[in-house]
Amino acid sequence: DLRMSTGGREPVSPRIFAPSSLVFDDSQLCFNKNHFGRPDFNVQRFMNLARRRAGLKQIQQDLRLYLKSVQHSMIELINDDYADFVHLSSNLVSLQSSIDKIENDMNTIWTEFESSTSDAVQTAERVESFCVELSQNRASQIEIRHRISFLSALQRLSNLMKNIPETISALWLEKVSSCLVDASSYKEKLAKDSRECKMFNKKYSKLESPPCTILLR
Repeated sequence: DLRMSTGGREPVSPRIFAPSSLVFDDSQLCFNKNHFGRPDFNVQRFMNLARRRAGLKQIQQDLRLYLKSVQHSMIELINDDYADFVHLSSNLVSLQSSIDKIENDMNTIWTEFESSTSDAVQTAERVESFCVELSQNRASQIEIRHRISFLSALQRLSNLMKNIPETISALWLEKVSSCLVDASSYKEKLAKDSRECKMFNKKYSKLESPPCTILLR
């Protein structure tokens, strides 16, 4: 509260000019003061209307009295505006403090947000890295399964080749064909220069040798 106090008197609003104690009754004037506010105000017409009600001396006295009234109103208006200005200045000071506090809070919140965002980005990068690693592990697992299946088919084919019966039966031929189909299907997923492919080619070349060719016929 920016009211000013002096001694033991009650606080009053700050003023630029000392207030006057003018008591004025505009009904006692010899003219209508509203004429001054009209956009078509004319001095000659105003004087003609005023002289119908009073003489020049009375008109002069009333004009002086009205002038004092206007000055009094202006002083009161300025004093009221000055008090509002002082109050506004005080409010602006407190408002600036509030703005500074809000700005500090916003900076703190933004810093915390950036920190949390950075943590979230790092977490997302770790998750992405884990996903890539998991995908690679799954691909490796599939490759290992293919190798195991290929080696299993190759092992069965090798066992069949070691125990070729004197009379080739349809069952034996079916087993050999099944091993070849399984091995061939998994061979496509392996590198051509891999150890497994070389083993398959070696076994397959034995099947194409004359003794096996005769038996298979």
